[in-house]
Amino acid sequence: MKNKKQEVRKRYDATADKYDSRYQQIQFAKYREVLSSIVLESEDVLFDVGSGTALLLDYFQQNNLNFVCCDFSYEMLSEGRKKHPNSNFVRADIDYLPFRKNSCDILTCFSVLQNCPNPAKTFRELTSILKENGKIILSVLTNIFNLDNLSKMAKDADVEVEKIWKMKIEDYCLIGKKKDEKSIKC
Repeated sequence: MKNKKQEVRKRYDATADKYDSRYQQIQFAKYREVLSSIVLESEDVLFDVGSGTALLLDYFQQNNLNFVCCDFSYEMLSEGRKKHPNSNFVRADIDYLPFRKNSCDILTCFSVLQNCPNPAKTFRELTSILKENGKIILSVLTNIFNLDNLSKMAKDADVEVEKIWKMKIEDYCLIGKKKDEKSIKC
């Protein structure tokens, strides 16, 4: 497992300075499609896990959100810090996030799970840091996952799916909320 993660990290470290020019257009198209229906409140704490060079922060243009960028690649985060020196950046392994449980209102994770050795485990880890009824916005590549995989991962992570669909550009997307403890049946 570590070998795959190390290979992915090295690949992103090596190409970090070119990432925005290669992927900004496609990522912004994904953000527009997904985030048009999401209401963000100024007091919301948003974690972008797998944030890379902070393209999502670029998309929002103003940084009046409680926004945390988290990625495994030091070089990708360095590129993000250059653009947003006053923002929060955390280098961490997506399967072992260094955040308190129930600490964020909204978690985004765009096109990351294909890089994880055990996507279902990763999905559960992502939801562990969400507050009860917190929102998860996650996209996965259509050539790796299908809607059934995504639905099952959500169910296994105690996420109530609000919307799941094939996006216009290369991904499936899931918007869901973490179930509160009372609604989880053992």
